Amino acid sequence: MENLNEYETQRELEASATSEKKIEDAKMKALRVIDNYERARRKTGERIYEHIENMAFYEGKQYQLSKYKVSRPWIVRMRTPHAKVAIDTRVASVVANDYRGDLLPMSPDGEKKVQILNDYKNDEWERLELNSIVKKAIKTSAIVREAYVHLIYDEGIEAYLIDNPASVYIDPRALQFRDARYICLLSRITKEEAMEDYPEYALAFSNMGAI
Repeated sequence: MENLNEYETQRELEASATSEKKIEDAKMKALRVIDNYERARRKTGERIYEHIENMAFYEGKQYQLSKYKVSRPWIVRMRTPHAKVAIDTRVASVVANDYRGDLLPMSPDGEKKVQILNDYKNDEWERLELNSIVKKAIKTSAIVREAYVHLIYDEGIEAYLIDNPASVYIDPRALQFRDARYICLLSRITKEEAMEDYPEYALAFSNMGAI
């Protein structure tokens, strides 16, 4: 009986050590994510206010912005939203009916395999209604300056237009989008949602108290 108690105690100690290591790993990962986010935020600033101003000019409501509610300079209430007309005209000139590209084989030997990939890509493109999403992204970027489509490939494929482009923070060291080592997508979730979405860190979240 004594040996059994010692065995159970040893198992409890090992489980406790494993749990503590998971919590510590989760904290370290969280710190890295926060550091990356802060780097990107310092580089780009708070773009949400610029987006709000751009949208106000597009809608012809710039005079309602607090920054323009001063005696001088005056902001004229235009009956014709010239910014909207200019943007809509420009967007209409660049939109297309189909934004799909074709995968091309590097050699004749790969034609059949590439064709299978093309068929799969086209099926998913239709299912996700990506033409519509891309059109919305073009319109949004023309108005507020930027837009992002979030493509998720896990067990299946999902795609959606990010509602708030200012919530996207890109590695400031990247000269091109493809060069980014990381991209942060900022959103607010509850602790319960975090525990459900990231079960491997559930214990760490539960020890955080109220968030």
